[in-house]
Amino acid sequence: MLELLVSDRIYRPFRKDIDSLGPDLVACVINGDSITPDPVEPRVLLYTADIPGEQLASMLTRYPSIEWIQVGMAGVETLLPHLGGYRGTVTNMTGWHADAVGEWVLGMVLAHARKLASVFRNSQEGLWKREVGEEISGKTLGIVGAGWIGNSVATRAAAFGMDVIGIRRSPGALPHFSNVDGPGGLPELLERSHYVLISVPLTAHTRGMIDGRAFELMRNDAVLINVARGSVVNTEDLMKALARNAIAGAILDVTDPEPLPEHHPLWSMPNVIIGAHSAWLSVRSEGRIMSSFGENFRRWAAGKPMRNVVDSKREY
Repeated sequence: MLELLVSDRIYRPFRKDIDSLGPDLVACVINGDSITPDPVEPRVLLYTADIPGEQLASMLTRYPSIEWIQVGMAGVETLLPHLGGYRGTVTNMTGWHADAVGEWVLGMVLAHARKLASVFRNSQEGLWKREVGEEISGKTLGIVGAGWIGNSVATRAAAFGMDVIGIRRSPGALPHFSNVDGPGGLPELLERSHYVLISVPLTAHTRGMIDGRAFELMRNDAVLINVARGSVVNTEDLMKALARNAIAGAILDVTDPEPLPEHHPLWSMPNVIIGAHSAWLSVRSEGRIMSSFGENFRRWAAGKPMRNVVDSKREY
């Protein structure tokens, strides 16, 4: 018998898929504080955001038999502090939502350039009013974090004729990028880019990396797009840069704090769009969680290397 701990949120829609993973598999379903049936020695945990970190820590203490945790999201910064001395394997969803995020980012770039918010507003108000927008062909898109999401965005942006540049830990040529530099290339990227996309994991090294100094380097017609984590950008410095028109705008799928409080000043800034952390979200999202878990489960059961193993030292 193999016991799997899984949230009711995932088990209900994918019960058949989970049950089909093995004849000896028993799904112990987490619903709030209860787990049914009561596990004895669970070996696998499919962890999703609806399970509080404190509950995770409690389960790891109660069930030391858990040897693998599959995380249903890419970022693990909220998970790591609750692992304690856990020595098992942790895998995440890095790359699985890249297509959804890539479409969202390019959609937002086009919406900004072609003033689609004004077009929609004019239509709703019955105004026959032409909006003169920009063309994104020939514009420079700078990607801070040329990983799975960065590559997804680059593929789409290059198809529209944008010049895509990027930085990553390991510089080198990548398809659809005209240049990919190391972290030291950030100042030049900020100076050149009409759109600056933040898509790095949140770590001790990236927290607050886009601050007042970064905004001083950016073009005054540049737009910041953040699909990483809110804390990568210094919110106070961002608001100051927007207020003095040091940059042209910000498209924030993520914020700090998050969720953004109802009366936070960012809501009322005319050059800001808030995405409510939905860039990854589509009708296919939960299916991707199941696909990722299923692939790794088969690898784990066969003793093969798993995808997206988290390095706790790197924090991703």
